[in-house]
Amino acid sequence: MQDSSNKNIILKNAHELRMVIVKSSYHSEITNAMYQDAIQTLKSHGIEKIETIEVSGGYELVYGSQVAIRSFESVSGIITLGCVIKGATDHDVYINQAVANGLIDLQIKTNIPIGFGLLTVNNKEQALERTFGPKGQKGKEVAEAVLQSISLS
Repeated sequence: MQDSSNKNIILKNAHELRMVIVKSSYHSEITNAMYQDAIQTLKSHGIEKIETIEVSGGYELVYGSQVAIRSFESVSGIITLGCVIKGATDHDVYINQAVANGLIDLQIKTNIPIGFGLLTVNNKEQALERTFGPKGQKGKEVAEAVLQSISLS
């Protein structure tokens, strides 16, 4: 496992940044843990203004991100958190691709960093490993990725 801790993130005026977390309520055991890791990471970097929007599932992360941009003044970055677990059909492929494309488009159109925190896994065990275990802490990793992007400007 690679250490995801990024001590090299340098943020100017971290206390002025406004971050929004868009979290899916589907697979809440996973998304709530990712959310807590993201919150802790933001606070550890001095971020004080943190807003949250909860959506029903992974597919709605794009719309929730768009609502965040329209609703909150001066959004510095968005962290999306969700989990899609493969089932008997290919629904996961369509959802994951649609969310990835939608978030990329929104990020390009708005010039606001948006982190892709949608776990795309084959089973619940893989999701748990990527949330609590040996495969990382995805909530923390996504938060750090967005902060790294913000530090570029």
